[in-house]
Amino acid sequence: MSEDGSVAGTWSRIEDPRGLLAAASADHPVMLDLGCGNLRQHPDAIGVDVLPAPAVDVVADAAHVVAALPDASVSAVYSRHFFEHLDDPTSLFLALGRVVRPGGTVHVIVPHFSNPYYYSDPTHKQFYGLYTFSYLARDERFRRGVPNYFGTPDFRIDDVHMAFVTTRRYPLSYTANKVIQRLVNARPANQEAYEMRWSSIWPCYEVSWRLTRV
Repeated sequence: MSEDGSVAGTWSRIEDPRGLLAAASADHPVMLDLGCGNLRQHPDAIGVDVLPAPAVDVVADAAHVVAALPDASVSAVYSRHFFEHLDDPTSLFLALGRVVRPGGTVHVIVPHFSNPYYYSDPTHKQFYGLYTFSYLARDERFRRGVPNYFGTPDFRIDDVHMAFVTTRRYPLSYTANKVIQRLVNARPANQEAYEMRWSSIWPCYEVSWRLTRV
């Protein structure tokens, strides 16, 4: 607990009826699924969301959960279509650097900025593109460099995937999306070329990152 009692105050805002977070430590790390809603990305992850739902184990703001956890007490973090809803996703991601153990991973999936459905949801607050996490982590994949605003990065980008395939409802579109997805993800240079030159013509549905704590 800090001298100002901030950690104690954070725990008071967390509903963890089974004490799953209280058991987390550097010796016994846990996995988290932030903003999981109805579906967890990993069956063994602790589901965290601000609203109760079938996959939610802990009802709380994700920032409060991260603030309350001990150092290096998390082995993996999963998040699907969550970060785009946050007022301050950068602060949350940087805070994960303290709680994710060395070698631990963070998996983030968000809508790509070219996704036309993004704009229909009034709760969406942040845009994401191919280079977004390059500002927050070590990036040895892409040729385009971006500024380092946040000091020495805690994470390294290991993989980036752009998804175009969504549904089989429209067979022609589905087949075309499969071909484009394979071509775009064949190598990082293709991803860069797509986002710079073609994203306004053929939208990308979502983009995902796998990052490792270094």
